[in-house]
Order: sequence, then C-alpha cells, then structure tokens
Amino acid sequence: MRDGAARRPRIASRLRCASLGVCIVGACARPKAAVESVPLAKAEPVAVAPACGTKQSRGSELFRMDAAPCPWLLSSEDAEPWTLQSLDVSPVVARGEPPEPCGEAPCSIAGRATPWGPLLRVERASAQSEMPSGAWLGVIVDGRLLFIDLWEGEPDDVMGDGTPLGPAFELAPFDCGGRLALLAASRLNAGDQRSAAPALMAREGYVGGESGTAHPDRTRCSEIRL
Repeated sequence: MRDGAARRPRIASRLRCASLGVCIVGACARPKAAVESVPLAKAEPVAVAPACGTKQSRGSELFRMDAAPCPWLLSSEDAEPWTLQSLDVSPVVARGEPPEPCGEAPCSIAGRATPWGPLLRVERASAQSEMPSGAWLGVIVDGRLLFIDLWEGEPDDVMGDGTPLGPAFELAPFDCGGRLALLAASRLNAGDQRSAAPALMAREGYVGGESGTAHPDRTRCSEIRL
C-alpha cells in the first residue's frame, strides 16, 4: 500500500510537469501566418517591330521617306524610269518616267506618307534664282508612278526685283472627304490679289478619277502640305 501511495504523488508530479511543459511550449509557439494566394500576373505580349526589306532597284537612291511600318525609297538608274518602293518584306513597287527637266539636272524632292500612299513633290531649281522653275506631284495611280505638272495652265508672270518667281497659283493636293484631289492654291503673296487662271482651274479634280467625276467640294477639303 505504501508503495502504491508513494507512486501516485510522483505520477501526479510528472503530469503537472508535462502539463506545464505543454503550456510553456504552447505559449512560446507562434501561430503560423496565413499564406495569401497571389494570382500570377499575365505576361503582356511584346510588340515586335516588323522586319523591313532592302531595295530591289539597282539604281542610286534619290529620296528616302520615313513611314510606318517601313520607309519608302525613290531610286533612279541611267535611262530607266524612277522606282518608288516600300521597304516592307512584301514591297510595293511602282515605276514611272520622271519629269523631263529632272533628266537634265538634279531636282529637289520632298514627300510624306498619306492614306493614299506616298506623295512626292519634285521641284526643278531655276538657273536664275533660288526659286523653282517647275513643280510636279508624284503619286501612285493604278500601280504606276505618275508625275503631275502642278504649274501647267498658270502663266509665269510674277516677278520680284527683276527675278522670275514662277506662277502665283499652282495645283496642290487636298483631302476632300477622304479622297485625294488637286485644287488650285495660291503659292505667292501676289495670289491674294488675283484668281487662278481658267486653264489651271480646268485641271482641278480627283486624282485618278474618271472623266465626268463631280468636282470636289472645297468646303469639305483640307490642303495636304508637302
């Protein structure tokens, strides 16, 4: 009986220690933090610039025009038509005879990309002054590169200090309700006091338009500066 009675206090003591140990461990242990679920961000697609090709013409480069997605290049080879091509992988190529005076001497070229394709302004320098002696619009029509004389029909009667300045008016490209047109426009201050010649105005109309097409409504037209 004594052995059993003596054993019970020791067992109770161990239970208290065990209980105390559990309490201490439980008090010291930190609860695990809840792991939040973070959705993975979707990878945004990376825009890849289109590859641009190289020129197909063997001629010398006359003019390069920046455009999206690839530039346009105008080139020339001896005794050959001028070539205008896009430098896309699948290029658009148009060829046409240059303005006749540009075959005798270099001409200056400017241009810009438009919804109707590239538009070029070609000017022949005058031998008497820095003013041009002729101007043409280069445009692709039905797959061909055409150069339209912008001064034909307007007399060269404007003088400045004895120097010919060219005509007071010329044909200029306009955006007329989403269609490309050529309309008479003043190019010198002298044009403010006069009107364009009837022969020049008779050439107004839509570029590439069929004969008999209605005349553009100027109230719906805005000039395209080249």
